[in-house]
Amino acid sequence: MRICVLIAAKNEAIAIGSTIDSIVSAGVDKKHLYLVSDGSSDNTALLGMGRGIQVLDVPVNGGKSLAIAKGIKHFDLASYDLLALTDADTTLEPGYFAAMARAFEKFPNALGLRYWLTAWRALQYAIGHWLIKEGQHALETINVAAGCCSVFRMSLFDQIWESRPIASSKT
Repeated sequence: MRICVLIAAKNEAIAIGSTIDSIVSAGVDKKHLYLVSDGSSDNTALLGMGRGIQVLDVPVNGGKSLAIAKGIKHFDLASYDLLALTDADTTLEPGYFAAMARAFEKFPNALGLRYWLTAWRALQYAIGHWLIKEGQHALETINVAAGCCSVFRMSLFDQIWESRPIASSKT
């Protein structure tokens, strides 16, 4: 399965280099690693370019959901089988992406999977984000990926991800 990684980041210069290195060590080639610097006022975009990945430097911050939608469109990521959305301050274990690909092969009807070590974050966020999650459920959309790294089946991603702002914004 072809997998790509998209990082939406704002002012993450302090962590972005180690995150990129971690993703590569976890099994994704740099040519499949994409960064959207969402209105960063630091060197986030330059550091991404310096690490040899593709970067979209958005001058005005629009928020994580819009940055993800812009990145998918700008980099034309629809040709991938799997899309991983990773926070800019995440460290992944070697073999993470191979394990995710195996899980998607094992569960062909799965839309999205999260690494089990990030599950504790869901508990931490449960109470604080209950209202947001209920609102997303009512609207039948997801506008924020839970956890520091979530992997989605690209062919079904548009069915759950809130990307309507793309239609009304300039890219």
